[in-house]
Amino acid sequence: MTFGERKRVEVHFARQSRCRDFIHGERGMPGPTPTNLQFPAGSRIRVTPAAGRRLAGRTGTVIGAGYYPKSIRLVLDGSKLPITLHADYLAPIESDIGSNTSD
Repeated sequence: MTFGERKRVEVHFARQSRCRDFIHGERGMPGPTPTNLQFPAGSRIRVTPAAGRRLAGRTGTVIGAGYYPKSIRLVLDGSKLPITLHADYLAPIESDIGSNTSD
């Protein structure tokens, strides 16, 4: 090697390839994503006061489980985008399944 020449060094970053795979949809998100049986997708919920003044009392629809085991993805009524909340901040809304309102 003479003065002025540079040796080419190849560097591989493992996390970079994982991020690229996720962005391009080649691989799913790693880790547990079980469905929460307490709040199945499509169920109606009410946000408890423990979630804070801004969200307390709002209602919405569960769209699925979040990345973490106790997180729930939901769309609040009047919103376009989903949010993620901890399951402890949600309460199920009792539906009128047993009522006989049809004639």
